[in-house]
Amino acid sequence: CWYYRVVINNGQSNKININIIIDNFKLHTLLPTGEVNAMVQTMLSIASTFASMELALIKERLNSGREKYIRDGGKLGRKTGSIKDPKKLLSEHADVVKYLKQGQSIRNTMKLTNKSSGTVQKIKKLVA
Repeated sequence: CWYYRVVINNGQSNKININIIIDNFKLHTLLPTGEVNAMVQTMLSIASTFASMELALIKERLNSGREKYIRDGGKLGRKTGSIKDPKKLLSEHADVVKYLKQGQSIRNTMKLTNKSSGTVQKIKKLVA
């Protein structure tokens, strides 16, 4: 989908006379005279349209797959019970709470407790 981004940026770059060069296809958005290259503009617009159509098709396929999965009895999202109660989380990670209350940094607490940064940050939010 790089075509789509080029077309969006191309409109802005043409206003301030910046030439975008697509080297593998030998395309220049501005002519040597500084005028807009209409042929390249048209090609990029077509490529952008195809890219947006492809993106829409991918989204449609993903959504239809999800809908079929749900129709067949599947469930999306987190499993029930996977989110822990904040009090239980604090009691499970008492060592992290201890070091954070001592004023230790997140990185140092990670090293001392052998816990991930996500866990330490989550506990820090609950403690604060």
